Amino acid sequence: MDRKDEEADKLAAVGKIDAAWFRQWTRIWNLNCFRYQQVNMGLFLAGSMFNHSCEPNALYQTFSGKPKASFRAVRDVALGEELTVDYTTLSDPSAEARQRQLEDEKLFKCGCSRCIGPDFSRSMPCPKEGCGGVVAPKLTWLTWQCSKGHSFKDSELPVKEERWISALVIDHDLRHSKYTHEHFVATLLLALDTLGPRHWTVKFMASLLLENANIKCCRGITGLGSSMLCLLRCYVHWAEEVVPAEYCTVEFVGTVHHSVKALLALKWQKESAALARRCVRYYEGVWGPDDTDTVFLQMVSAKMKEATSFLEEFSWETLLQEIAASCFTDHEGGRDDGRIARARKELHHALESGCDPLSTYHMAMPLEPECPTS
Repeated sequence: MDRKDEEADKLAAVGKIDAAWFRQWTRIWNLNCFRYQQVNMGLFLAGSMFNHSCEPNALYQTFSGKPKASFRAVRDVALGEELTVDYTTLSDPSAEARQRQLEDEKLFKCGCSRCIGPDFSRSMPCPKEGCGGVVAPKLTWLTWQCSKGHSFKDSELPVKEERWISALVIDHDLRHSKYTHEHFVATLLLALDTLGPRHWTVKFMASLLLENANIKCCRGITGLGSSMLCLLRCYVHWAEEVVPAEYCTVEFVGTVHHSVKALLALKWQKESAALARRCVRYYEGVWGPDDTDTVFLQMVSAKMKEATSFLEEFSWETLLQEIAASCFTDHEGGRDDGRIARARKELHHALESGCDPLSTYHMAMPLEPECPTS
């Protein structure tokens, strides 16, 4: 009997319901329910027939205030091809994390093409000196394979450091208000320093900083524009080049849509047009051509005949230097007072010493003023 069966039996006893029946009912619920309106769960007759894939060809959309869902294809589907949706709801997109959630909540091990192939979301620079390749793990191999043919074991890569940084990154999402802006930037730079620019933690921290910048730009704070452009280059190229399945997710197109609005609020017309033009097809793929926000992005992309090429001016090799140069600001885009550099140094020390990553939130707090000497 697993944990969920024990919980079902306790509830059945409280409600004086037959335990075997209630256990079966909760199994059906847990294995087939869908989340809607953030916190609610519901069973949908047609929806319960969809199988899972980590590279789905469909997604579901819920409607505010209404317990219903619609399912739509996110790419062309061949005649006779099975329709699939993604059951996972994780910040960590790695195959290892997805498998854990699916086995725990849905009681199966996924064997889709994304899970049996190399896990590019955990891509790191090849540790072989002078190689210049990129390594990614494959669960079925239990090794890391380089794009230039080399093979490595876990012990030859910073896997321990990866677990430490991954826990810290997820905590930034779960306990958002605990961390300062400077800590966010320092964590992004730590991930870049240690795991390289293609690792999912870099993309994820970039997305969190983008969310904050979007909100502030729409409120009239103008000093975050240059850092936004750098973060957007990282975010868009990661979804297009590292894990292409990401660009057809609600999270990706939502961040892009908010970023277009933020750039318009800054009166950066050419940049907003370039972003809308690059990503409107992704938004249309997720929400359809008639969605009001799709129409908005189409309108923005058509406004400027000559959009800027800021998305093209990108290099994985120089991303660390670009982010360090553009993001060393305070939370409103003003001049940093050294807190980011201090937090970056302290995080590196915490990682090396092996302390609890979730205890580092106090780093980058303002220093207490020194008491005047008499």
